[in-house]
Amino acid sequence: KTLLAMRKAQQLADEGFQVLLTCYNRNLGEELARSVGRRARLKVRTFHGLCREYAASTGYDHQGKWDENRDDFFESVMPEALLEAATSGDKSYRFDAIIADEGQDFSPSWWTALELLLTDPKSGVFYIFFDDNQLLYPRQLSLPVEELPFALTVNCRNTQPIYQKLTRFYKSDLKLRCKGPQGRDVGINLYEDNPISLRATLTEVLARLIYAEAVRPEDVVLLSPGGLDKPPLARLAPPGSFRLVPGRSGSSSEIYSTTIRLFKGLESPVAV
Repeated sequence: KTLLAMRKAQQLADEGFQVLLTCYNRNLGEELARSVGRRARLKVRTFHGLCREYAASTGYDHQGKWDENRDDFFESVMPEALLEAATSGDKSYRFDAIIADEGQDFSPSWWTALELLLTDPKSGVFYIFFDDNQLLYPRQLSLPVEELPFALTVNCRNTQPIYQKLTRFYKSDLKLRCKGPQGRDVGINLYEDNPISLRATLTEVLARLIYAEAVRPEDVVLLSPGGLDKPPLARLAPPGSFRLVPGRSGSSSEIYSTTIRLFKGLESPVAV
């Protein structure tokens, strides 16, 4: 899904369209920008990153309502910055085509704000890539597209064991199939509900992967519900010789660790 979104954005930019490639998740936005690289006529921004940029350009962020402590700041106030830019008369704020990835993360009103940025709302290009099984936020899935969605039913991402293990959690009337390689079995490691047991289990898993199986530390991501700041990883002693860090560092002794939610849409050769 994300690969198709990136390719479509690159394709349209190469054809001469002014293109916006956007998403909600900041980490995914950074990955999109890295992956597509610098390209003429292609802007890659998260939705709220675009709102901040346009608010600063138009001076909208100097208004009294621009207050991050407001309950409606991210849902309502920030999107209004796009309206301000769209009605400013400055065509540099507009796009011929808009590509949105992870569309299930967007509020319905955000689509309205984005549509206002199309140079020609009637003939402009608007693609939305979404997965209704990834509804993590309490928002209504309401897309501004009348056509029936084109279903992506072939899993090109996962190995066969991962696919078999996880599709039982996937709710859909569509018939899915996996084209991935066989790969290794999914490992299940149980630990007792205490920090000592968790640390010992993590130490064993990471040591086996990196020392016995020669996996590069930068190819491993450790995911948890709350990340490094919340249980069960908060204040956990380092697992063996490894240090858990909130970003990829390239160090042989550091393992990237983040939340399951923030890593949604991203990839790693090994996920723990």
